[in-house]
Amino acid sequence: MQSVLGTMAEAAKVCNISNRYAYRLAEQGKIPAVQIGNVWRVNMPKLREQLGIKEKDAYENA
Repeated sequence: MQSVLGTMAEAAKVCNISNRYAYRLAEQGKIPAVQIGNVWRVNMPKLREQLGIKEKDAYENA
């Protein structure tokens, strides 16, 4: 079972973008993420839903 919260690096990999751009999108509210202190965590199921990636596909590509 995969964790609901992922790192920004994981989100960037799923989106096929740079880590820096992923942080920028999170700050703009375009990636479903929350900042805890100075660490960002991404709601990976919501991100996959935004991108139209089915859960089965996500596990195959992990």
